[in-house]
Amino acid sequence: MKTNIIFCALFVFRIVQQDVKCEDVPPPDQLPNQDGMIGCFAKNNRHITTNLHVGSGTECGNKCQEMFFRYAVVQGTTCQCTNTYPNEKLDKEKCSIRCSKNSEQFCGGNDEESYYETNLRVSGPPKHLRVDLDSVKNTSLTLLWETPETASLLGVYLIRAVVLHTYANRMLVPIEWKTLRSDIQQDLVELHPATRYNITITAISVHGEEGGSAWIVAETAVGIPSMAPPEPKILAKDERTMTIEVQPVENSNGPVTFYRVVVVFANYGLIQDFDLALLRDYRGSREDGTQYYVAAEIDLKNMSRLFRVGDGDNYRGYYNAPLPENSHVHIKIGIVSTLSGITAFRYSDDTHDQHENLPTDFTSDDSAEDNSTMIAILSVSCVILGLLLVGSIFAYIYLRRRVGSNHRRRFTDVHELTLQGPIVEVENNGFIGDELDRGNFQEQLKLLMDKVSSSQKIPRNILSLEIDNILGTGRFGDVIQGRINSIGDLHQCHVHVVSDDMEQHDQSLFLKEFDQVLRVSPHRSLINFMGICQTNDWMYVIFEGCSQNLKKRLVDSRLPPNFDPKRMTSLSEDYILRILCDICAAMEYLSANKIVHRQLCAHNISLTMEDEPKLSIFGPTLFTEDNKIIDLTRFQPPEVLKFQNYSTASDVWSFGCLMWESCTVGGTLFPSVPAVDLMGRLKNGVRPEQTPFLFDDLYQLMLNCWQLDSRDRVTFTEIANSLHQMLSTSPRHVLDFDRRDRITLPYYLPLLEIKN
Repeated sequence: MKTNIIFCALFVFRIVQQDVKCEDVPPPDQLPNQDGMIGCFAKNNRHITTNLHVGSGTECGNKCQEMFFRYAVVQGTTCQCTNTYPNEKLDKEKCSIRCSKNSEQFCGGNDEESYYETNLRVSGPPKHLRVDLDSVKNTSLTLLWETPETASLLGVYLIRAVVLHTYANRMLVPIEWKTLRSDIQQDLVELHPATRYNITITAISVHGEEGGSAWIVAETAVGIPSMAPPEPKILAKDERTMTIEVQPVENSNGPVTFYRVVVVFANYGLIQDFDLALLRDYRGSREDGTQYYVAAEIDLKNMSRLFRVGDGDNYRGYYNAPLPENSHVHIKIGIVSTLSGITAFRYSDDTHDQHENLPTDFTSDDSAEDNSTMIAILSVSCVILGLLLVGSIFAYIYLRRRVGSNHRRRFTDVHELTLQGPIVEVENNGFIGDELDRGNFQEQLKLLMDKVSSSQKIPRNILSLEIDNILGTGRFGDVIQGRINSIGDLHQCHVHVVSDDMEQHDQSLFLKEFDQVLRVSPHRSLINFMGICQTNDWMYVIFEGCSQNLKKRLVDSRLPPNFDPKRMTSLSEDYILRILCDICAAMEYLSANKIVHRQLCAHNISLTMEDEPKLSIFGPTLFTEDNKIIDLTRFQPPEVLKFQNYSTASDVWSFGCLMWESCTVGGTLFPSVPAVDLMGRLKNGVRPEQTPFLFDDLYQLMLNCWQLDSRDRVTFTEIANSLHQMLSTSPRHVLDFDRRDRITLPYYLPLLEIKN
């Protein structure tokens, strides 16, 4: 009775307010279950300790929700958080302690805890966010993390990179990526070199609401300097020294740490090809026999722009050796950009223009007389060589016509297609299966013909041939213009007239490539196979027709400065990237079907009337308009040049060369390197140059195709993803054909692109 009186006194105000008698208060298990209480459970010491003190279950639930926990655990005024709760519930009457700030809620018991639902709708932040240090490059890095708590609420991750510090001379906008909830890493691409980013990854719920975030600061590696330094201005020259003026430049891809002064010896105007891998100090150049060396590294922040080459002092460990007397030297200026232990270089071009402002009194009478004698000797030599060259050309034309008239079989000759022949020697790296390795050429060809569907066997009476319109000479015979006259339609086509006198090796190649044609399905970026036509005399392999090849389209689009002072080409940057995306899609499809192309270059890519690229996988017509054979040496990786080891990785190398060829609007690869020297240069790290209008992201993608070890090269899938990202963002961020001072397109040198 005494206990009841005390209890009634404690709740007298509530009894008066509600007009309820003391004995009418319901027991704890009958009180309303408000604010998401789940139940009463035995005390558990494995909760997340928060050291929070609260006065109600609702207050604890709000605090746990802020920390991204699904459940709040209350005992008295102690609040803890967890993402799970025990399976065995206790009777509710054991959690009889009423919360101090909300008497309608219960805050556990003596050794019991009340569990409340926090109504959490989003996931917590990803855990252990970090950067893969081995992945950091000048325009990309890889982000790693672990799955957050309450991953069941996770929809996607939103990653955002905001610039904290950069050397770029333009404002860099934040970049965003979205990844799947199952991912635990993401490659961040299209970043700017030598730039520090604040990278945030946020968990987005299935309802689109933002959850927990984690952040990290990361920095990209330094890139190749964005601008080549201008040529130095030569102010004075004496017998052993030369005074030059070095012009400072801006670099948006990293700091300008130092300027290098490089001495290049020019003997009678002949300059050794500049190879960065062979560039050393003065002593090293004497040991290696190279005609150039680093004379000094200078800091223009603390030094004058004027520098005396050959003064005999040391500059940052480089000996500035006195120049040989009466020497003819050119001076290169290089930018040295170092950041976080990584160094990148870029050098100026050296020409005779740097000598234009020299005083004329530096040339003595004796040297002038020597120069006149040398000029006379060279002139006579040039005349003699010119006469020999003209004579050789006439002799070649005469012999070509005489031999060709005796041995070349004309298309108008009528002979039955001979399918008899010797056993075909199949190459180890070919694609002919076991069923094609047996029997002679006739039997193997019959096996392939049986695979051709009846709809692709075209009657001769609906195939019209323009016999005089020979488009080129393919590996297996002439390629001529044709038409298929089906009911109500007229289809232009290219017809490969299969020669009946192919060599044994060409017969083997014919079987392989025709087998490839039959194995692949139609693809929008492949020249589609239309069918075959066989008669008693001839066999025709028919493909869809195209208007021209990509090489001619690129070269014809070049604009001279007097025609358009603003643009170097009539093609857009978007067009070039779209062409590359389409070709890469075709190569990705071929690699998935285990087909190696081997002959990837702009000459071998056809264009439709709608300017859509089409790639051929059958007897590519690698001939120029005047029947000159295209030389693919400059498109091939070292393992092909040395061992003829073709693979998908070798196609990736060739695709990198095709990207450079397309982005330079038909420029010739390695114009200063003879084909016979190419192997050694590639091993020493020589690659096609980065032109000023070809920016780092796209050039880095090319470099990834040109890794010396074929296992380190990117795949066509990775290339396709990168190209599509560049195309979807802004093509002019990676390629810019606007004409600027002293920027020109690389030369197109057709004589270097044909076989001698």
